[in-house]
Order: sequence, then structure tokens, then C-alpha cells
Amino acid sequence: MPRVHAGVFAVPFLSAAVFAQTTWIVTGGGAALQNTIVAAAAGDTLDVQLGNYDAITCGKGLRIRLRPGAVIDSGICAVTIASLPAAERFQLDGGMVRGIAASNCAGTIVVDGVDVQLLQSWVLSGCTGPIVFDDVDYSGFAGATSGNLHVFNCTDVTFRDCRLPQLNMLGSRAALQGCIVRPYGFSAPGIQLASGSLTLSGTQVKGSQAVFFSIPQPAIQVDGGTLNLTGTSFLEALEYSMQPAPGVAANGGTVRADPSTIIQGTPAIAGPGIVQTQPMPSLVVTHAATTMTVTTTAVAGDLLATFAGLPSPSYATPWGDAWLLPTDPILDLSFVPPNGTSTFSRTFAFVPPFVLLTLQSVALDAQGGLTLGAPARFCWN
Repeated sequence: MPRVHAGVFAVPFLSAAVFAQTTWIVTGGGAALQNTIVAAAAGDTLDVQLGNYDAITCGKGLRIRLRPGAVIDSGICAVTIASLPAAERFQLDGGMVRGIAASNCAGTIVVDGVDVQLLQSWVLSGCTGPIVFDDVDYSGFAGATSGNLHVFNCTDVTFRDCRLPQLNMLGSRAALQGCIVRPYGFSAPGIQLASGSLTLSGTQVKGSQAVFFSIPQPAIQVDGGTLNLTGTSFLEALEYSMQPAPGVAANGGTVRADPSTIIQGTPAIAGPGIVQTQPMPSLVVTHAATTMTVTTTAVAGDLLATFAGLPSPSYATPWGDAWLLPTDPILDLSFVPPNGTSTFSRTFAFVPPFVLLTLQSVALDAQGGLTLGAPARFCWN
């Protein structure tokens, strides 16, 4: 019979890694979750039942699974991940939390299927390990979002199929895949890039919704760094009839826009920053238990190589940002057909649960030029 105390009991099981791990059943709300985090060891799972739990701080590789009705609540920040070691992984699944922060983490962070609420800043800072937010909904008013998201000095951040608040980026590399950015209540652009690199693929961004007499805002403001737009992304400035705004305010840095990108504003792109229009490969990934299907889009006639691998820190190259290593395996190598789109599938005998995978395509044109496409990253759960 399991021992029960402070709303917690533990059920041991044998993991695929051959060492004993523990699943902790957390009940009772209040401080029970933080107390379990202190007692648990790296690699353990915390199965959190319905209830309102106090804010938590974690610096070890745990999986916290929030069941329906489980809420981590705080007036400042509900979940703080700090100083996660390089060899460990923190994962938060499901439920609702009121604010997330991560700082100085070298390990992997995955946030999957979580509802993030309340008017709070969401801060990621000084993290060198990969961070992935998958299917995270930061909800607010009138279909838009409230609060803001700061990404400062982080090496490798991915948002996939998320609804996000106003985003500020400094000294970081990040990618948004299939996301919606519709901030509410700020006289600010939807995204402000001060430095670093940001890649948008299949993402919608709009300048902040009007509050009283807000000043018209671009969808994205680039003050420095590199903005990559591809995969039929859609950008729209907040405009008034007498006060137009550009879709992208390129005050500095470089904007690389794929012809598939739709930018609405007056004008579409304005400012002294460098603007480059060039096709960039993009891809969409879906998967079942052991099968992965990839749809690629690129220039007809290009030789397209699609790489796959585990997360590694992204880095700049003369051909764009690389999110994989040159030694990672090639899943597919083919010439892009006349319609510019192709699909391939791969079936695997076994996929470990919750593996984090990165895909990226590289195009070689007839003149020998290389172009690195937007990354696709997801948690195979």
C-alpha cells in the first residue's frame, strides 16, 4: 500500500532507460505540488490531480502532468524553471497555469497543451538549452491575447501551434510555426525584434488591438537582427483611416521575406533596414504513433534535402539559420516538382515517447546556391 502524506503518494515503475523512476500522484492543492518537486528525483513524473496549487519553482528534470481541473495559480508567476542542468529535461503537460518563466537553463524545456492565463509577463532569459512550446494557448480578450512575452538571450526557442501575446526578442534565436500573435491592450507592435534571429513559418501576426486611442502599430518592428518570413505567413498592421502603419517597420537589421508571405500595411515594409525577397523552403509535419508525414514547399526544380535530428543549438550560416548539425541524417532527397510542393512519409519500428525532433530543409538551386529553410520542431507525444 503506498504511503500518503501532504496530499502525495508515489508509484514506482521501471523506465526504458533501465533505472528506477517514480510516478508521484499529487492531490490536495496548495503547497502539495511544490513539496513533491522537492522530494522527487530527476526523471520522475508528477501526476497532478484536480485542484488549485501554489506557484512552483523547479530546477530538475521532471515531467509534471496536469490533469483536467488542475491549476497552478499565482499573482506574479505560477511556474518558474531555473538553472535546469544540461543533461535533464523538464516537461509540463496540460492544465492551466498563470504565468511561466525560465532562466539560466541548460537542459531541455517542453511545455505541451497548457493554457496560460492572466495579465502577466512571460519571460524566458539566459537559457542555452532547447525550449519548445507546443499547442500552448495564451488567451485574453476578444480573441486576442493579453500580457506579453519576453525572450532574452536564449539560444534555441520554438513555438508550435500556439496563441501568443505581444512578443519582445533580444539576443535570441527563435522560430514560430503555425502560431497566432494577436496582442490586446498595448500601443506596441505584435512582435518587436531588437536583436538575434526570428523565423516565422505559417504564422499570423497583427499589431496590437486598439485600447481607447492607441497609436497605429505594425505587425512586426525590426530594430536589429534578422527576421525570416516564409510558409505563407500573414502579417497585418493595426491601422486607422487617417493613420496608416506599415506591416513591417524595418528600422534596422535584415528582413528576409519569402514571396509566399502576405504583408498588409501602408506600405507593406518601411524603414532603412535591409529587405531581401527570396524563396525559402518550408515544411509541415504530422505524425501517428510510428509514422511521420512531411509536406515540403520550395522552388520548382531545386534539389531539396530534408534533415532530421534531436535538438541542437541553432547557429547562423551564410545561407540562413541552421537548427541541425551537418552530421544529422537526411530523411529525404528529391527535386521539387513543378507545383512546388511534395510529400514524403517515414515509418519507424518504435518511437520513444515524448522524443523532441527537429526537421529542416536545405535547397540547392541550379546555380549552386544554398538556402536553409524554416525549422519544424515538435514533441512526438
